[in-house]
Amino acid sequence: MSLSQNDMGRAFEYALAMSLSNLLPAPIVENLRSLKAQACFAIASQTERQNMKTASKEAVMFLIAHDVRLSESSCSISLQSDQEGIPPMPSS
Repeated sequence: MSLSQNDMGRAFEYALAMSLSNLLPAPIVENLRSLKAQACFAIASQTERQNMKTASKEAVMFLIAHDVRLSESSCSISLQSDQEGIPPMPSS
C-alpha cells in the first residue's frame, strides 16, 4: 500500500518521536495526532519504516549534539497540528 504524501509525513513524524523518545529518553504523549502518526507508520512498508528510523535517528543525534537543552532537562514528546507551528501575525 502506498501512503499519501501527508500520511508519509505523519509516519516520519512518528519515527522522529520514537527516536527522540529512545535517545533522550522522553515519553511520547498519547493523543489523537500521535495515534494517527503511529498508524501511518505501521502501514508503511518495512523498507520505508527502516529508512525513516535511520533518518530520524541521525536527525535526533544531530539535534542532541547541537542543542544542550535537549539532554539537560526532562521532557515529553507531543505531536501537534500544523497550525500550532504558525507564528501569530504581527499587529500593525
